[in-house]
Amino acid sequence: MVRVGPDTAPYFDDLWLPWNHFGGYYWGDDYVRVMSHNHMVGAGVLDYGDLGVMATTAMPSPALFKDYGFRSFFSHHTEVVQAGYYSVVLETPKILAELTATMRVALHRYTYPTNAAHKIILFDLGHALHENSCTAANATIDLQRQEVYGFMHNSGGLSARFGGFDLYFVARFSAPLVRASVGVYNNANSTVLPGATFVSGNRSGVWLDFAASSASHVEMYVGISYVSIQNARMNLDVELKNGTYRFDDIRNQTQSLWRDSLNSIQVSGGTVSDRAEATKFYTSLYHALLAPTTFNDVNGEYLGFDSKVHKVATAANAHYSDMSIWDVYRTQFPFLALVLPNVMSDVSQSLVDMYLQGGDLPRWPLANGYTGTMFGTHANIVLADAALKGCKFDLKNAFAGMVQASTQPAKHVGRADLPDWLNKGFVAYDKETSSACDTLAYSYDDWATANMAKLLGQTQWAAIFYNRSENFRNVWNPTEKFFCPRNSDYSWACPAAWEYAIPFLFNGYVEGDAWQYRWQVPHNVPGLIALFGGNDTFVQELSALFESSTDDPYNALPNPYYWAGNEPDIHFGYEFVYAGRPDLTQRYIRMVQNTRYTAGPDGLPGNDDYGAMSA
Repeated sequence: MVRVGPDTAPYFDDLWLPWNHFGGYYWGDDYVRVMSHNHMVGAGVLDYGDLGVMATTAMPSPALFKDYGFRSFFSHHTEVVQAGYYSVVLETPKILAELTATMRVALHRYTYPTNAAHKIILFDLGHALHENSCTAANATIDLQRQEVYGFMHNSGGLSARFGGFDLYFVARFSAPLVRASVGVYNNANSTVLPGATFVSGNRSGVWLDFAASSASHVEMYVGISYVSIQNARMNLDVELKNGTYRFDDIRNQTQSLWRDSLNSIQVSGGTVSDRAEATKFYTSLYHALLAPTTFNDVNGEYLGFDSKVHKVATAANAHYSDMSIWDVYRTQFPFLALVLPNVMSDVSQSLVDMYLQGGDLPRWPLANGYTGTMFGTHANIVLADAALKGCKFDLKNAFAGMVQASTQPAKHVGRADLPDWLNKGFVAYDKETSSACDTLAYSYDDWATANMAKLLGQTQWAAIFYNRSENFRNVWNPTEKFFCPRNSDYSWACPAAWEYAIPFLFNGYVEGDAWQYRWQVPHNVPGLIALFGGNDTFVQELSALFESSTDDPYNALPNPYYWAGNEPDIHFGYEFVYAGRPDLTQRYIRMVQNTRYTAGPDGLPGNDDYGAMSA
């Protein structure tokens, strides 16, 4: 639930670019704006980044609180980045900032200069990664409880599509709160009110001065919840053992858990010079284990897709959200099903619960809502794969949701041009521009649904969906030997000759071009090979795809041929096996590993999309 970390900015704040900050932090930046408490995991959209916190030694003033006047220079030379721990020196105030976390609680430790006149911790309630997405907020400094608590409402790049969400928080401290040393501010009217203990507004915040404390450092413990302030307080109490656990206790506990997780897979061979390869492997494993997001509180409660509070079945279960399904169905979810089947069982049940609460299986769930991002009904693939691998969840209702997604108009997110798909066997370009992509996606989705039907003994449904899984043939243009969009009158709408290899230009393909969608039949590669006329032609053309990509070996731009930076291309190298050339699979997969992934800050060839590229 908690993903606490720095949100950064360049030297000239006006040059803050959204695409550099989807996760809040960008290696090339100069400043830390705040430490915020929830983040997306490598997805290409701005959302989350709520509850900004920062430490400073400056005197509270309107100028300090306006436009991140409290931001600080930082240097990579002082950063320590480990699984479960982060620290950096905030160079402007000379404060050592340290972060660690439990599942639902963020722990901060700020070590101030010995001569600091002020030891400030401030809460920027309006901060979020998507500009102006915080639409409401309030906070209370409770001197009796020695807490700061409140909430903010965020409607970000994805969450605005379902009305946004509320994030609740409760914060406690290792040093006392004293009325003479606290206050609130509101940038809407440039006010700073020392001694005030309540504030509301989406440009407001609170500040706390611990100058009276003789300790050189102040620890802060922040519990969050998407249900209520009471649950945030409960998360804080339970996960910190009623205050008996402090920063170092949790750091040791969390890092021990990460060591166990990363040690679950051992690699060997090679030489000491292969340290970079080991770094790539374990960094990828770390990324692949970061998602999805645990969404229930310690008492099992979570906010459902019907905006009601629900509870997980047992204390051993979890409810998950934030699933970049169009991406992770290919790699990260199948990986979890193999190495963490209990987690994948709960992920699958979470999808079923979303269907039961909201009316549809989701396409890209975030928090407690449908975002409708991307295309396809790939939750069908996720659920079928998990079931066939032995994961335990409600198969009956899962299958009901899969059939509904494949055959009926959706209330929230569903299939485009469903009548043509059902009656003609393809999605029509004159009704939906992503005609070819949709047809290929639904063919794969229906193959997965057929497998689930077969598992459950639903033979009639299995026959229907296996038959529809062959519909990819209906958008194969035998003259062009590419998958092309097709109009409802059965006429072709192939790209112009010069548009075949220009990603994002021709609107008939989504996040790719004709070359990249030419291989999108992972459920029937032998059938795809037959469309090419046999193994030899298939191997020749697939080899040309990879060889043509070498003009941009480091993937600086979306490659018009093989593009390692996006998910549709992930499986291409493995298709050589079906044509009798496993040697070429070895060759090109090794090429991808060696040239598209590195051990540096830019080590991924594109957005990680919740672990899809890393897995």
